[in-house]
Amino acid sequence: MNLFDKAVITTVSQKPNFEKIKDETAEYIGFDMKNEQGRISEKELWLRLKKEPRILIILDNIWESIDLKGKIGIPIGDDHKGCKVLLTTRLQQVCRAMDCQNVVQLGCLDDDEAWTLFEKKASLDDFSDDSIKILANQIVKKCEGLPIAIVPLGSALKGKTQHEWQAAYRRLKDRRLTEIEDLDKENAYVCLEASFDYLKNMETKTCFLLCFLFPEYDEIYVENLVGYAWGLKLYKGMDSIKDVRSEVLASIEILKNSSLLLDCGERHVRMHDVVHQFASWLTSSRKDISFGTVKTLLMDESFKHYTAISFETDQTDELPKGVRFPYLKLLLHGGNCFMETLSEFFEGMEELQVCALNHQLISLAAF
Repeated sequence: MNLFDKAVITTVSQKPNFEKIKDETAEYIGFDMKNEQGRISEKELWLRLKKEPRILIILDNIWESIDLKGKIGIPIGDDHKGCKVLLTTRLQQVCRAMDCQNVVQLGCLDDDEAWTLFEKKASLDDFSDDSIKILANQIVKKCEGLPIAIVPLGSALKGKTQHEWQAAYRRLKDRRLTEIEDLDKENAYVCLEASFDYLKNMETKTCFLLCFLFPEYDEIYVENLVGYAWGLKLYKGMDSIKDVRSEVLASIEILKNSSLLLDCGERHVRMHDVVHQFASWLTSSRKDISFGTVKTLLMDESFKHYTAISFETDQTDELPKGVRFPYLKLLLHGGNCFMETLSEFFEGMEELQVCALNHQLISLAAF
């Protein structure tokens, strides 16, 4: 059944070029936006679109509320009931701000949907080797239904040999996503970086980075984040932990709506595997971010600029001595064994505000 006579699709993006959007819209309906006097106005495009009895206009990748009539010339509502607008966005607040009548939230794909998407992107029908399809199935499971991981991985592995598939799976399993040859990191990470950069306040960005400090796959108790935010004085002007809790919960909702965190039960969140890898890449590649996780305690001068560090130790590790962290404000330790933390470890941490040492005994000798 044909619901529309014509359909228009155009990409808005984070920094919209409205002249380009208008040109693309006009092109779909055979309307020349230029005449002898110059460019045709939004009003003239609006009048032309009103002549289309049944038209669907798809605006892809919207980042903020847009005046469709004033900026583009799209007639909606009572202006033209035959014109329907479908928009896609990563941000639920955009839907609210633009008074969308129906909102369809697309979460992670289920197993069958994820497999179908990956199968298409990797052209698995071209492979007769069942061992590759077994590897493909394992790779799809690691993606956990996240299209932003499935699409670039499938595309990167298209036409590759079994050895290359095996190497890709090992790297994915070992959380070395960016080492997969031909992986389109533009899709895998830069889209997520755009979501991170679009967060409007530093407090919400810091909440995201605090979540990164937890081990991968951990379910993060939001109340721990509240405690860290309170200790760091993250939210200025908040004089009660109740107010801070409210602010943290608001930041968590923004992060979930931006697909940077997943809800996993009452007052618990977690990072998707790929998002955690992205956060690791982000903190290591951007000089403006001084959060990091440490897998070895062989710390040197390269760590001294950090303001937040998390690390784990086991029974064979010894906490380092004599490494100065003049800017460190938050220190998290997630080891699973009891160790004695000596005073020498804290020397040079003049700015330390939050210290969470699980399963640690702190020596009082020098306090």
